[in-house]
Parts: sequence; structure tokens; C-alpha cells
Amino acid sequence: MYTYYKLTSSDYNGMIVRVNNENHHEDYFDMREKAWKPIGIMIRYFFPDSETFEMYEELSEKKAMKMIK
Repeated sequence: MYTYYKLTSSDYNGMIVRVNNENHHEDYFDMREKAWKPIGIMIRYFFPDSETFEMYEELSEKKAMKMIK
């Protein structure tokens, strides 16, 4: 099962990231190649001392899939 996020920081605004809830593996959706690719970015958004802390919107799977189509 995945949790989906849309990043809202200025550097990655609009990037869609999915996190596998079982192993915490992260992928982002590459809009040009229309494919999920590995990334390790969410610590920047979850760590309280980070300048990008909580700069994301949690998405339902349905909404995430609609956004990447």
C-alpha cells in the first residue's frame, strides 16, 4: 500500500511522490518519461528542523493517478 504526496516547496513544487508503507521505499513520477523512479526526498519534508517541513499535500491514490495521467 502506498501513500501519495504532492510536494509544495519551491524547488519541487508539484512533484508527485509515493511512499511504500511497508518498506518506506520512495518513488517520484517522472512526467516526461511517464514512469515511477526511485528517490529519497521525503525526509526533507518530514524532519521538523528542515526548511521544507510539511510542505506537501497528502493525496488519495485516485487523485494522484488522475494528476499523473
